[in-house]
Amino acid sequence: MRLSFKRPRPETATPAAPTAHLPEYEPVVSEDPLAEIDELMAINRAGSDPATEKRIVQLRHEAFAQLDRAPAADSPVDDGRPTGELPKPDGLPEVNAAALTTDSIRDGILGGGSLLIRGLLDSERAQRMRQGIDETFAARDALLKGADAAETTPWFDPFAPSPDYSLDAAQWNRMKLGGHAVWAPDSPRMMFQLLDAFEESGLSMLVSDYLGERPALSMNKSVLRRVSPDSGTDWHQDGAFLGRGIRTCNVWIALSRCGDVAPGLDIVSRRYDEIIETGTEGAVFPWAVSPAKVEETREGAAVARPTFEPGDAVLFDHFCLHRTAVGEGMTEDRYATETWCFAPSVYPDETVPLVL
Repeated sequence: MRLSFKRPRPETATPAAPTAHLPEYEPVVSEDPLAEIDELMAINRAGSDPATEKRIVQLRHEAFAQLDRAPAADSPVDDGRPTGELPKPDGLPEVNAAALTTDSIRDGILGGGSLLIRGLLDSERAQRMRQGIDETFAARDALLKGADAAETTPWFDPFAPSPDYSLDAAQWNRMKLGGHAVWAPDSPRMMFQLLDAFEESGLSMLVSDYLGERPALSMNKSVLRRVSPDSGTDWHQDGAFLGRGIRTCNVWIALSRCGDVAPGLDIVSRRYDEIIETGTEGAVFPWAVSPAKVEETREGAAVARPTFEPGDAVLFDHFCLHRTAVGEGMTEDRYATETWCFAPSVYPDETVPLVL
């Protein structure tokens, strides 16, 4: 059964629709999209090619229809119980990348609400991806200023999903001149680099094992970010947007040092099993959790603000209560990626899927 969840709209002014022309959907013909994805990923590792990178994005979308969407018979996330307790040197359950296992993901998320991974990406890859975000944002702005898409690809080439998956007219600031975020599927090169990093680190396999199914990403919840120290912040759980009857694992990767010199993350270091009431007195947005509610529900658990080095990551699900961490003394931009992975059997219908 497919479950449908409608995303609540904040009671604020609707963002302006993208000013650049967005492409029309062009179906991709492939006898076996999943097999072709693996083949093209290997080919592109040997030498980057814009046409190959764009086709990989298209194939990941088309391949969703090939997935078996029957509910998993068994998965660690459905078990609901951690197998052990992980150390918390920075306030959150933590492991080094070399020790990352399906059990440690379960123990972190189900035992403490999240899992901090040190050194998921090596420093060279993190630096290359950080530079890629700068390239992507520059290409996005060039397109919005009138450049042809042929001039901005492969760094920015807006993706057109199947009409079976609708996007609202504003597309939630998908393309905003000077904006702090770009959807990863709109950057074929960065989408390749990001998911190649998932594969090289072993994360693709581990997240699949944790969810019990090969995951599907969300187009508008797979984001490249460059966040300034004066950015806004508010407490929230992504389940307030995505719905409750889902299985998720969000992969948030720092590509620059953050949490001290640049905005990081504040995370309540406990496991929640429900969506906290939103929009009460003190909340900035209708979908946000007020500071009073945070204090009421954290039950003495600490609010962790870890310092991330480039390549560190944190995993959490739609129940995790968190916000962007900003504060005095932060003078640098934070570079990061955020990739929400869903179990296809309960994939939200109004979200555009791409197979991991």
